[in-house]
Formats: sequence, structure tokens, C-alpha cells
Amino acid sequence: MGLRDREASVLSGYLGQPLYYPEGDRVGSFWDVYEKPVPPEELGRRIEAIATQTHQDLLLIWSRPLDVPLESLTVTPLATFKSKLIDSECFYLYRAQSQPVNSKR
Repeated sequence: MGLRDREASVLSGYLGQPLYYPEGDRVGSFWDVYEKPVPPEELGRRIEAIATQTHQDLLLIWSRPLDVPLESLTVTPLATFKSKLIDSECFYLYRAQSQPVNSKR
């Protein structure tokens, strides 16, 4: 799962795997210049819906620190990769796990 589409699509190409782009609510290996910004709350709902549908942990590849509310998921930072030359070429990796039904945050 990648956010922002433009930056995450580079990793999709490198890995040879499509990613789910929550901004466009689609799976692909390229970015769409016509996609409009989505409020963080809506992104959170889309990500939580994917976690519920797949019943799997999610790898979140973000191009900025995570700023999306994910109330039904436990999010663990995994790694940060910062570019020395271009600020937009930074990646933040997170693992998002569904919380057990009787768990409290």
C-alpha cells in the first residue's frame, strides 16, 4: 500500500508488484496525475476497510510520516529511508495489524 501515489509508484516499479493506492482507491503500478487529494480521515477509512477485507497485516509505504488516523489498527514503524538529495524521495515503512475484537487501544 503506497501513499503518495507518485513517490510510491517508483517502488512498485522496482519491486515489479502493483500497490494499492488509497488516494485513488485503486491497485496499480503507476500514478495518476488527475487524482485529487483525499482528507486523512477518508484515507484512514479506506486503509481500515482493506485490512478488514484481507484479514492480513498491511505494509504501508508512505512518502511522509504517517498522519492518517487508523483507530482499528495497531501501527508499528519499521524503517525510514531519507534521501540526501531530494526531500520527496523519503520513505516511511509501517506495519498495520488488525486489533483483536476485544482489544482496547
